Amino acid sequence: MVYNYLPFVILPLYTTMIKLDKSQIEAAADLGANPAEVFFKNIVPQSFPGIVSAILMTFMPTMSSYVISDVLSEGKITLFGNYIYLDFSTNAWNDGSFMALIMLVIVGISMFLTRNTEKDTASRGGGLW
Repeated sequence: MVYNYLPFVILPLYTTMIKLDKSQIEAAADLGANPAEVFFKNIVPQSFPGIVSAILMTFMPTMSSYVISDVLSEGKITLFGNYIYLDFSTNAWNDGSFMALIMLVIVGISMFLTRNTEKDTASRGGGLW
């Protein structure tokens, strides 16, 4: 799964890192910040929209990719999508529908929180676009 979804992480992080204000990083280093402080106090907050975008771009597809985990783990690891598949394949329609609804609510909440986070960062001038 890492091999499949790694490009979805790299692309938003790369585009965000390209747009970093390098003068702030240089100023922090000139004012005596060590490399760890520069990273955590300057680089991470500036690249936060890319981090959120990368998380969402991998979270959504991996919620439903049950075949990869089933093949690789030989049935030892069961993901949320596997439970939904098993419920529908054993004709437990009510259980499968309820679990699919729970997954829809989780994805919806994550999208809502991300949208509000992006609005806040864009209003402060730190948006991705």
